[in-house]
Amino acid sequence: MDIIPGVFTYDTPADCLAHAEKEKVYVVQPHLQDLLLWDEIGAKMCGVAGAKFHIRAYTIAYSPPDGRQIQCWIHPHGHVSVGSM
Repeated sequence: MDIIPGVFTYDTPADCLAHAEKEKVYVVQPHLQDLLLWDEIGAKMCGVAGAKFHIRAYTIAYSPPDGRQIQCWIHPHGHVSVGSM
């Protein structure tokens, strides 16, 4: 199902693979069933409790062609987004 342009959901990994095009690159991730909600501490900080939220951290992971090591960089500034009720 096409939820947002370019974002699709499938019930099984087999369904996902059946719809994949060989020459394209995809990001595949599971859907979270039990969401963690912003709690009372968040309510005190920003006035919203029981709302969905996400934390965005920008990272780069690089492995040179020899594959002997992985280098990771994490940007020092992240982002927290809290949904409204």
